[in-house]
Amino acid sequence: MHLELSALTEEKERYVSDLVRKDGLQNLCSSKSIWSLCNLGRVCVDNGSTHRTFEVEMSPPFETQSLPEQPDAVAPDGSNVRILLALQGGSMAHFELLPGGVSTAVAHRTVEEIWYILGGAGEMWRKQGDLEEIVPLAPGTSLTLPLGTAFQFRTTGSDRLTAVAITMPPWPGDNEAYEVEGHWRSTQKST
Repeated sequence: MHLELSALTEEKERYVSDLVRKDGLQNLCSSKSIWSLCNLGRVCVDNGSTHRTFEVEMSPPFETQSLPEQPDAVAPDGSNVRILLALQGGSMAHFELLPGGVSTAVAHRTVEEIWYILGGAGEMWRKQGDLEEIVPLAPGTSLTLPLGTAFQFRTTGSDRLTAVAITMPPWPGDNEAYEVEGHWRSTQKST
């Protein structure tokens, strides 16, 4: 994302630009030097002794991406992940579980997800409080994982189970998912 800094002194522009370069736009809101970044075009900077507000114009570029050939990471549940695009409100990723695979059961601390199954066959176990269900997964199936939902999935056919998921807000990092007791015995390595 590009920040156009208008009507700022050279010193202020350099200060904000250095923070953006150093921390990256996704970390801008959590930087100790940045107090907040909002859609109204204000960057509020607090360096510990002074608090200043700068007006900025945010102009996000269009992005296009093809599915990477190789996985970028292994998800906390053990599935292969290909990271796709993200905006301020959410991120997208492609997930793949190999034939015979059973994910590790997890829940999320701060994000919700919407999944869309692309290929393969499987089942998804979801539990929230006393509500618990297992649903079949097949191409064309869409399902939600509301905040705090325990979930686990497995393949039931001879093909890889593949899905695209939208995470809202964007995936925050390694400590987001935590293991829970699942419905099936996982085939994935413990993290």
